[in-house]
Amino acid sequence: MRDALLGRRGAPLTLDASDVERLSGPCFQVLASARVTWDADGKPFAFSSVSPAFENGLALMGAADWIRPQEDCLP
Repeated sequence: MRDALLGRRGAPLTLDASDVERLSGPCFQVLASARVTWDADGKPFAFSSVSPAFENGLALMGAADWIRPQEDCLP
């Protein structure tokens, strides 16, 4: 996932999280790093169509308010 995200660096990014069944710690770390990178680049980084498991995973990681679904979707 890291390489796929880096390949899109420099452009706005919206990830479809509708099929997420579990958000692991390492996966969350990659997503958190990507968000920081996109913020530093001044580009939108958002999630669309999030699954309940994705939202629950964010809450378990203490990040429900840090990475919000539909965040920054508008340019």
